[in-house]
Amino acid sequence: MAKSVTTIRRPMVRNLAAGSATDNFDGLVEFARAEAEAEARHRENALDDWQILARGPFSMRLDFLPRARKAGRSGLVVAGSGRSAGRRRKVRRAAAAAPRGRLEVIPGAGHLLPFDRPDEFHPPTLDFSTEGRY
Repeated sequence: MAKSVTTIRRPMVRNLAAGSATDNFDGLVEFARAEAEAEARHRENALDDWQILARGPFSMRLDFLPRARKAGRSGLVVAGSGRSAGRRRKVRRAAAAAPRGRLEVIPGAGHLLPFDRPDEFHPPTLDFSTEGRY
């Protein structure tokens, strides 16, 4: 189990755009460590169900984009500009697939936006949720 600070710290340094210079980095590491410890204590899986199911012969081959328009809900996709070209295409397609879909790109941000850039992530998320069009 990833209860050791070192085991948790390494991937966070890699996945946060500012690495260990991220605001409250040590607090985020401690939060993740405490979460891993609680999951172990309650005999929960460290991975979410979708992560477990996405392994093996069907690894991430699910494409729900054709269903997005049928869902009848608008969608907000918030992504960092630090993604690869392939990932950028995918997030653009995801935003375009939903009725009234919207894409917000946070310059220089990476994968963990709510932790990486909370001051830039939360305003578009709050605006979207209060517009009453979802």
